[in-house]
Amino acid sequence: MGASGLASWRRAAIGLVAALMGGCVQPLPTGPVARVVGEGIIVCPAPTERCELSGATLAAGRLLLVNDRAVSGKVGDSVLTIAPTTFAPRVDARFQAGLPPLPAEKLEAITTTPDGRHVFATTSFDRPDPDRFNVLLTWPEGRPQAARVLGSLALRAQLRAALASASVPDGPAYFKIEGLAALPDRLLVGVRETGRTYQDFSFTLTVLSLPWRLEDGVPVLAGPPRMVWRADPARLPDLPKTPIGLSELAYDAARERLWLLTSVEQGEAVDGVAGYLWTLDLAALASGLPPVVVRGADGRPLLFTHKPEALAILPDRRLLVVHDDDRRATLVPDPVTGTRRPRQQTETLYQILSVAD
Repeated sequence: MGASGLASWRRAAIGLVAALMGGCVQPLPTGPVARVVGEGIIVCPAPTERCELSGATLAAGRLLLVNDRAVSGKVGDSVLTIAPTTFAPRVDARFQAGLPPLPAEKLEAITTTPDGRHVFATTSFDRPDPDRFNVLLTWPEGRPQAARVLGSLALRAQLRAALASASVPDGPAYFKIEGLAALPDRLLVGVRETGRTYQDFSFTLTVLSLPWRLEDGVPVLAGPPRMVWRADPARLPDLPKTPIGLSELAYDAARERLWLLTSVEQGEAVDGVAGYLWTLDLAALASGLPPVVVRGADGRPLLFTHKPEALAILPDRRLLVVHDDDRRATLVPDPVTGTRRPRQQTETLYQILSVAD
């Protein structure tokens, strides 16, 4: 065997050993490259005291966003809207008019069907009581007054069962939903945390599939959820800040892929938050393959220095990422001077990303 043949054999042998060592960290494939091309602040309307936007979607040329720290447990105080053509150093959101006073607290995600006809929104489902924390909503686009509850406590029991494992056969007592993406026949539900309690949990990247269909033009659930994809955050290498958990899902119909946001939360310090953007095509989702991290121009994973929780695909195919830094007074650009200054509690940072495959 010549020197080149021996080198090839050694590389193949090393690759085989790595593949067999299932518990080892898996290398990240080369993925899309993104750069931030714009940013500013979104200001939540009064009487909102804390602007913690946790989900976003494009609906008929408008952006719908959800605030997981609304002033009441009614859906109308949690759903906001802005026009995507008005991105400026300061963007003033307003409440989505017309929503009925349905009980829904801590909305974490919102999505629109690929045909743009139906909106879905979900709470975190992170506690069994009261039921307003366990609500999946839907309404026809343009008719928010027709909003209704698709699932609540019974759905929570099904979500828990779908998260069952050999070590937790009844499913985790605690879990937290932070992502929702609508496909024509199913909702993909993103799970960020699982464990015994909200103080005793592990971060995860888990996706459940919840089938739905139309009956007389109205969305209904068509069966229980099931787990379709999971990635162990500890096996995703090359990340400067960890641990990470899933914080958003969005389906990009034009590119036939999912976008995922993950975020880091370490204490209450300003520098205790970070995040990453990932992509996962539908074939990779079905095959259980790991996500592909989006990188910056330097080839390293694109690192957010805030906590990304909302993502929407804009009409020009750029991505809107909105950050939820909770109570932290992270630095944001002043809309007048452009210099960085501590964020007010009624403000949140947004960024526009241009992505090249």
